[in-house]
Amino acid sequence: MVESNLARVPVLGELLVRAGWVSQAKLDEALARQASRNLRLGEILVEMGVLDHDDLQAVLDFQQDIRLNRHAKFAALLGNRLGTLLLRSAFITQKQLDRAMREHETKGGLLGEILVRQGALAPETLQGALSFQRRLAAEGPTQFSLGRMLVQAGAISEASLATAVAHQRATGRRLGEVLLEREILSEDVLRRVLTRQRKLIALAATSLAITGGMLPTQSAAGDTMQLNIRANVLEHTSISRLSVPSSLAVSAQDVARGYVEVDEPVTIDVRTNSQAGVILGFSVRSPMVRSVTLNGAGNGVAVSEAGANLNVAKQGKGLSTQSLTLRVRVELAPDAQPGTLAWPLAVFLAPA
Repeated sequence: MVESNLARVPVLGELLVRAGWVSQAKLDEALARQASRNLRLGEILVEMGVLDHDDLQAVLDFQQDIRLNRHAKFAALLGNRLGTLLLRSAFITQKQLDRAMREHETKGGLLGEILVRQGALAPETLQGALSFQRRLAAEGPTQFSLGRMLVQAGAISEASLATAVAHQRATGRRLGEVLLEREILSEDVLRRVLTRQRKLIALAATSLAITGGMLPTQSAAGDTMQLNIRANVLEHTSISRLSVPSSLAVSAQDVARGYVEVDEPVTIDVRTNSQAGVILGFSVRSPMVRSVTLNGAGNGVAVSEAGANLNVAKQGKGLSTQSLTLRVRVELAPDAQPGTLAWPLAVFLAPA
């Protein structure tokens, strides 16, 4: 029997506890106070100092999203996190991600850097994934992006954000680092907003669990959450097969004309049930390559140093696999020399 709770909207206390925002003990105390007072539960939790007004409004907004069946909002927030992107694109295994997450949780540090240090990921692949992540964020919802949250909190101005984002795109550095370096923001404020961002991600995970038919459970400490699938209704998107040349041979003639026409095409098999289709992200990972042009079956994209995305429409219904074959032209950098290069193109994947 398939169980589903898609239509059920959780009461405020349940959502807060399941997301790890409030302990069961604090909720019980607030409910006891509510029994003798004519106040809403959220107001009492704010009065107790367990939540602030912004926290309460965020939870109420999520309740409304659940009521209106807005699954995409939660999926967009969670589905494009770095670990998920790397798993979906077959750059790392679940075992490698679990190992890196254990170090992240016990010692701190950035997940991508941990994966590189542990030998699970090449540095240039990490940079490509982060670039893809930034492009997805720029094209998608910005409600929970760091910059938008800082502006909403009154910590920075729109003009300061625009300046910092421009510098971020030019340098490839993280937005928080840019803001600190330019003294636009203090470390304390950045830390508080990042904490709030993590809380919203936990809330989104719980909301997705409820709308998507999963039941989240928490540890006794209330600081971790596991999502157990209860119904086969969740979005699935992955690269099931990626066929690319093992290397790129560059002849003297190629150098003279400035490009290489690659004989072997790139073939990407994508398995998805996302009716909106998928987004393929591409990045160049060789200093000897200026850009890569991909063409095939009505799809085409020019991949520069900044990377590029390609939207691919869904074919058929339900969970299915579709194949994309792309011809490749590699534009060489001015200082390229004849020889054999490692294959210079990385491919990433996200649901549209």
